[in-house]
Amino acid sequence: MTGGLLVAALIGSLAWRPQGQPTGREIVVDPRGPVTTVSAALAVAADGDRIVVRAGVYREPTLQVTHSVTIAGDSGDTLDGEGSRALILVLANDVTIRGFTLR
Repeated sequence: MTGGLLVAALIGSLAWRPQGQPTGREIVVDPRGPVTTVSAALAVAADGDRIVVRAGVYREPTLQVTHSVTIAGDSGDTLDGEGSRALILVLANDVTIRGFTLR
């Protein structure tokens, strides 16, 4: 039975992660890259992913965040609702948004 305990211990150690450590992939939003909008990044994001938004002004429909992700803007990033719509609707727990000017 010690083999079973060892396997359980190994599986438990693989599932454990220190708090605050990223577990997902990084999705880069760049007007010159394969993912050009924050909306497109959110559409392919999963829990634990980090979305890095390169500098620019982003005028998009209301962003709907449905996964536990981090969205980090470069210096000078702006999310612009053009005075006519909400910018972000957060529908998930454990969401971090930082580095943006909201207008």
